[in-house]
Formats: sequence, structure tokens, C-alpha cells
Amino acid sequence: IQGALMTTYHTAKTGNNTDGLTLATAKITIAGGIGLLASGDTLIIHAGTYAEQIVNSVPSGISAAQPTTLQAFSGDTVWLQPTSYPLAANFVIYVGGTGRTDHDIVFDGLRLDNLNGAAAITPSAQCMKIDAPDAPTDFYPHGIIFKNGEVIKGSMGFVIAGSFNQIVNCDIHNLILATNSVPVGTYGIYNQGSSNIIDGNRIYDYP
Repeated sequence: IQGALMTTYHTAKTGNNTDGLTLATAKITIAGGIGLLASGDTLIIHAGTYAEQIVNSVPSGISAAQPTTLQAFSGDTVWLQPTSYPLAANFVIYVGGTGRTDHDIVFDGLRLDNLNGAAAITPSAQCMKIDAPDAPTDFYPHGIIFKNGEVIKGSMGFVIAGSFNQIVNCDIHNLILATNSVPVGTYGIYNQGSSNIIDGNRIYDYP
């Protein structure tokens, strides 16, 4: 598979929702764009606020050198702000879990707003979770990278299981105190795994 031809697709509010290969023919939802991706492809997401979750829908990459990538278009501001949570409880992005084999996926330049998920002030209102399987002998997600982004208004910013994942160069702020969590409180980044890279992040305006 090394050297396979990768394809770049587009999502934009102004697209005509056809093949996604150009800005003019872009899919109008992130889910629509993800539906076009094969392993190692890239989805460029153009400016706007998208009322969507991303839950175990992105195909794994081919390798660390050829990841599947979701990337904000250069200079554009892209927010994910779900207004409902049909796919998983109160997450904006969720990767992994039991029965999954997720690896080598990059999220670059995205901004996550979990205000609606955190409205109940629950500890499950996490902006992004990289989850472990139920059985410790099962596959753990790795090579999941979230970088150059921003997360706000969840009761947690990131929860990370697995190994060799990365949260890099992100702003994490204005989180909402989860008063019914044990212990009482919330977390900007909660690392449950090993050998994960957490670097260059800024956590502020924290309850």
C-alpha cells in the first residue's frame, strides 16, 4: 500500500454537495465528506459552524506517514458544535472503544464547542475522547492526533486512552465545572494511557 494515491476532498457550507473533489462540489456536511474517505485520504473543511458529532466514522490511516486527515482550510475558522447527540453521549469527537481498531487519524485546526453537551453539567460532556476497549487485551487506539485546535465549554477537554496519541498546540478554555463528578471538578486533559504526547497546549479560564 506504500505510495498509494491519496485523494483530497472538501466540505463547505457553499458546496453543491456532489463529489466533494473541489470547493464548488464540496459536501455540505462533515459527515458527508467523511463518507467519501478511504484510508489515507484528506478532508479539507472550510469555514463555518457545523452542528455535528464525529463518532468512529473516520477510516484509519495506512500508517503514521500516511494518516487519514481532517483539516481546517488554511486561515478558515471551523467549529464543531453539536446541537444533539444521536451517536454517543455528549462527545463532539469520539474515537475507539470496544471492537474498534482505530489508528493513524489526524484532526488539524478544528475547534470543538460542547456547550450543549455540557448543559447538564455531566462529566461525560467531553469535547474529545480517545477511548479504550473494555478488555485490556483488545486493540487500543494509537496514532490519533489532534493539533492546532481549540476546545471550549465541555466538562472535560480531552480524555485520552491508548498509546502514542497526541494532543499538541491546542487552546483549552472556558470549561464548565462538572459538579456531580467524583471527585468534584473537571479536566483540561485527562491522560489514561501511556506514551501519549501532550505538548504546547494552553489551558486557561478554568473553573
